[in-house]
Amino acid sequence: MFLTPSVILSFDAILHACKDYLNYARARMFFQNLLSEILSVRLVTMEQFTEREKGGDKVNKRLLLTSFVLGVIVTINIGLLSGAVWAEPDILYVDDNYNSSTPGWGVDHFNQIQDAVDAATDGDTIYVYKGTYHESIEVTEKNNLAFKAEKGGNPVKSVVIDADGNDGFEIGESSGLTISGFKITDANVGIDTYLVNYSNFNNNHIEDCSQDGVYIVGNYNSIAHNYIKNTGGIHIAIVGDDMIGNVISKNTILDSDVWGIYLFNGVNCSITKNFISDASVGINLLYYGGNCSGNVIMHNEISNVAGGIKLEPHVYPGLPPPMEDNIIGHNYIHDITPFPGYLGYGIDIQYWGGGVVENTQILHNTIKDSDIGIRNHGNYGQAHHNEAINCATDYIDSGTANKDFKNSWNP
Repeated sequence: MFLTPSVILSFDAILHACKDYLNYARARMFFQNLLSEILSVRLVTMEQFTEREKGGDKVNKRLLLTSFVLGVIVTINIGLLSGAVWAEPDILYVDDNYNSSTPGWGVDHFNQIQDAVDAATDGDTIYVYKGTYHESIEVTEKNNLAFKAEKGGNPVKSVVIDADGNDGFEIGESSGLTISGFKITDANVGIDTYLVNYSNFNNNHIEDCSQDGVYIVGNYNSIAHNYIKNTGGIHIAIVGDDMIGNVISKNTILDSDVWGIYLFNGVNCSITKNFISDASVGINLLYYGGNCSGNVIMHNEISNVAGGIKLEPHVYPGLPPPMEDNIIGHNYIHDITPFPGYLGYGIDIQYWGGGVVENTQILHNTIKDSDIGIRNHGNYGQAHHNEAINCATDYIDSGTANKDFKNSWNP
């Protein structure tokens, strides 16, 4: 048969659908219907027209013209529509119960998180629903991508990533990511990043990892409201460069055999309102081949550790020792349990190979039940309004500091 009015109506409808690229389902339906009708149409070609003219089978020239024009319209609109229909959707869904009979299967519905990542483009959101996902998720060169195992701000705690000894999330060269609401277990590193900036890692439960809970190489990231247990805590580090503007806040870190929070070459970072218990060192600042200055460590509670807060400068060949202008304030450090043969401490300013800590303010901290309250092996600004309770030695000073400025030692 020749072109019918229904085909022409389909063209009109598809043109309207093309105007709204976000109306994915509507455009897809029209496109499928259009293809079905096109396959049932015999367009009149120029060769057919010539043959019919020779054989005396006259063809209406107006109909031929109509066939030609509509053929052009089909070509143009299929091209336009393919861009609208096959563009990646803005929201993708993952559920381990989805399968090939699920509407949208392989397009915006998947049963593995990695498949959704591979289908996603910048700016997409991936919702992951209840289930256990035995996979390691790799994300490379994706920006503004959000992974959410929560709705309305309420975490779905039964969304589990069991990495089987690999990294839970392994992310490289990306920016603006969000990972929120997941339980990550049996991983090497829970969330492992390299050159990742302006991203948010929050409201996750990370447990039983062989190395770090969260490892960050990047700038201006937020790590907040995470529960991290029986793993290496939070580690922000790179050798020979600076990690700038990262925020670590309101995390609970338990049972770490190394540190709770480790900031290596951090500049203008904020470590606030974290609870750390049962670790080797609560919070450790170190520089080597970079810088470690302008950081704020405030309102943290640290308990049952061998050392509370440690500043550790190392001299890197050819570079000055720039560990300076850090603030350690309003922290509560208590129940220090040192390793056998060592002394426990609340706050420790160390000296390594010529590295010196300068102009650091230690203020309004409370240190309770420790061998040493504050130990200084460098030069820093002032220690004032600190309180040491039931400490064998309140203060050890081998550098230069104003240690007697309104401090309360063993009241």
